[in-house]
Amino acid sequence: MKGRVKRTARSPFRPGRTRACEAHLFEFAGRDLSGDNEQSVETTEQVAANSIADGLAYLRRWQSNFEVRSVRWLGLITMVSGSPLD
Repeated sequence: MKGRVKRTARSPFRPGRTRACEAHLFEFAGRDLSGDNEQSVETTEQVAANSIADGLAYLRRWQSNFEVRSVRWLGLITMVSGSPLD
């Protein structure tokens, strides 16, 4: 069992230019098709992701009945660690 690499959970936050963790905040607008097509509801979902492709992958996995009609980039989220060692 030589050369095995331990996998860690992926986070949407990655180290940015300021050494703080950064993620993009996207707003996906569309319809929830979980019920009858006549009863579909217009809704929005906000997702923090490393890229728009990661955001879409998240929606496909957890909101499989969500039909995306438009995407807006809302901004950059920065999380600063409270550790004095940073």
